[in-house]
Amino acid sequence: MLYILGLAIEIIKVLLFTYIEKAQPWPLSIVDWTCFAFLCIPAVFFFLLLHDEKGFHHILRMIAAIKFLSIISAWFFLIKTANFVSLTNWTADMFVLQTRITRLFLYIDTIILILCLKRER
Repeated sequence: MLYILGLAIEIIKVLLFTYIEKAQPWPLSIVDWTCFAFLCIPAVFFFLLLHDEKGFHHILRMIAAIKFLSIISAWFFLIKTANFVSLTNWTADMFVLQTRITRLFLYIDTIILILCLKRER
């Protein structure tokens, strides 16, 4: 059940962030496209764990490391977005939506990080 929930959360995260990034007035850089690919990695890992938990049990530690890095990168993302908003005429509503979604996923990623480390033992 944990892996199904993790897979669903990761898919929703990728879809929400691509939708929000599409609405931004500045062009997407190669870093943004790389981040989208990086967001898909935990979903693939959860899918592998659903298929064979015993065979891919060591992946839980990698998921925890990715979640730790995503928590750090989310803070940098919020800072970058705040700097861009002050320089452009992007609406404050979209910025508020983006920061709320990012903060929500910060909490969710922290919970997934803790559960993966707990389950890995």
